[in-house]
Amino acid sequence: MGFTILTILFIVIGFAYNHLSHGALLGLYVLCQFFFNFGPNATTFIVPGECFPTRYRSTSHGLSAASGKIGAIVAQTVFGPLRVKGHPTTANPSPWLNHVMRTYHSS
Repeated sequence: MGFTILTILFIVIGFAYNHLSHGALLGLYVLCQFFFNFGPNATTFIVPGECFPTRYRSTSHGLSAASGKIGAIVAQTVFGPLRVKGHPTTANPSPWLNHVMRTYHSS
């Protein structure tokens, strides 16, 4: 459920980025943070404890957590440079930021 709501929130942020006020963007950000903790973060700690056998639980839980950390590093190295793609200016230092939240690139 948390992943579904996050998907919807990210779609709203991605496609309405230029039309949202700062307050609306902040509100969506707060909702995203809540559902990060309600969905993906909860399953990171609850599900491994339930699905791995007791004998291998700590090792499997560690590998599961490490996989999440590696995914976060890959996301930062891939999407970080994308937000400044294009022609950054003083008025718009991140010209491609709204496209980072979308699933396609419109030229």
